[in-house]
Amino acid sequence: MAYSINIFTINGCSHCKVLKEELSKQGIEYDEFEVNKNRKIYDEVVKLTNLDALPTVYLQDPQTLSGPIFVAGRDFNTKEEAIEKIKKYL
Repeated sequence: MAYSINIFTINGCSHCKVLKEELSKQGIEYDEFEVNKNRKIYDEVVKLTNLDALPTVYLQDPQTLSGPIFVAGRDFNTKEEAIEKIKKYL
């Protein structure tokens, strides 16, 4: 079963925009959480990763409601690296 893709972004973030555009271009569906509008959820992600960097990708298993979190600068440096990691969970 495919994981749901959750992308944490912030308005004005060029890296966030590029990743979202590439996901859309490749037909990969995702849910976007703008951190200023979803602070409580994002604070939990930061607590789990000890990192506050965007975009952050949380892949959620629909059965367990858990899954990997990929953080820009730690787990990927380019949109291609992010997409490669995401595709492993589709």
